[in-house]
Amino acid sequence: MADEDNFTFSVKNIKHCEEKSNEFFKCATNNQKDINKCLAQLNTFKTCCEDAANLPDEEHKIHPLVLSLQYYFPRIFTSDLPRERTILADTLAYIAPQIFDPKEDDDDED
Repeated sequence: MADEDNFTFSVKNIKHCEEKSNEFFKCATNNQKDINKCLAQLNTFKTCCEDAANLPDEEHKIHPLVLSLQYYFPRIFTSDLPRERTILADTLAYIAPQIFDPKEDDDDED
């Protein structure tokens, strides 16, 4: 969605700039008769939207553990070999907590 000035407002940048948008709309609501009082809030909101529009898109890469889960999970219920079923169940019991409750990475603290 874009307004007449061609500023693009998407879910990504509105979510990123939610506080700035709330300030602008609160000011606009309080100053309906003289909207020019809200130009400072509009400019900060506009700047935030422009910055957020340049944010990199999220990577939608499937984690290798999820891929292995997708591969092995059906085999637990379709295999006739009890030994294979036990190994797969034990492996999934080990892998599942790592997928659904991952430990925080320390790499982000640069």
